[in-house]
Amino acid sequence: MARNDTPRKVRTPSWTDEEVAALRLIGASEKPLATQMHLLPGRTFSAAKTKASNLGISLSAHCDWTEMERATLRKIYRSKESVKAAVDRLLPHRGYIAARAEAFRLGITGKARCGTKGRTGYSWILRAIEVCLGRDVPMTVQQLAEEIGADESSVGDAIRKYHGKKFRIAGWARGYHRWVMRWDMADLPDVSKPAPRTKTEASRAWRARKSIRAGAAQNPFATLIQQVAV
Repeated sequence: MARNDTPRKVRTPSWTDEEVAALRLIGASEKPLATQMHLLPGRTFSAAKTKASNLGISLSAHCDWTEMERATLRKIYRSKESVKAAVDRLLPHRGYIAARAEAFRLGITGKARCGTKGRTGYSWILRAIEVCLGRDVPMTVQQLAEEIGADESSVGDAIRKYHGKKFRIAGWARGYHRWVMRWDMADLPDVSKPAPRTKTEASRAWRARKSIRAGAAQNPFATLIQQVAV
């Protein structure tokens, strides 16, 4: 009988209530996910971002690069190793798109369009958005900006310019004070904006966030388990 050498696919463990609670805690804390991954041992940065997106959890915007990360990025571009492979190995929480964006900003590689410096004005922003949304996981402008390494204004301008042509509103995530659009590239109509919360619902959500912040300093899980469904 022939031997089947096909590798068995490893099933990713389902997210526990404690992990979901920790993810909600990170969103409520307004701290960048990259700095809070110690609350999710065993989970990758990419998996945590995808789960947050699926749950409609709004994460903090772009996390500034540290000098150590920038030194690592320069080392990557000086080496003969594939940039993508090196980034996956040495800067896994950043990702290739964000690393490429930072390399452009630092002048390590590439040229800015029309001589513009900083995180705006690059011709690759639209393409980077398409790559992110091509993974079939709807994202907010804030999440896209964090992933790409550009500022939210530039990402928002590109999204609005191609709304109805390349991008559509795939859903809505609850922000702190308003509904936030989540985008994808499906050839479908926009999803309608949900009805505003009633005063009772808004008050309940405010108390839940206050409780999360109050309990975070002592126990990041115990209080939050009760808030998972909020």
